[in-house]
Amino acid sequence: MISKRLNNLFLITLIPIYLHGIEEILTGFSHIDSFMVIGSHFFNTSSEQFYWVSHIIFWLLLPVLYLFFYKTKVALFLFSLFGLFFIVELHHIYKAVLIKNYYPGLITSLAYPVIGFFYIKELIKIWRKNYGRN
Repeated sequence: MISKRLNNLFLITLIPIYLHGIEEILTGFSHIDSFMVIGSHFFNTSSEQFYWVSHIIFWLLLPVLYLFFYKTKVALFLFSLFGLFFIVELHHIYKAVLIKNYYPGLITSLAYPVIGFFYIKELIKIWRKNYGRN
């Protein structure tokens, strides 16, 4: 079962996720990000189309999956998968450090390590409580 704290952390994360999307759109993220370029080549489309399709699906699925599953047994698995999001989003910070300049999505991505730390810490606590050591 999911704790109220993890539940709240997930809901709080939705705000920076949508703000992050706005920042990426305004700063042209879809045109320069290597993930978008590789994904667009794989699906034989433009990087902008790949961005919109992948992100709209993600943005719409988050609240829908939450509403359907947050009180079920599969919730812990889904919340754990979502925890990977915090790790993946570190690429904005990494790429900004690499180029020593602003990278699209950097400003809002700075919230992810902070929220992610508490989210993953709570997730580990729940896994230990339910399936392992205390």
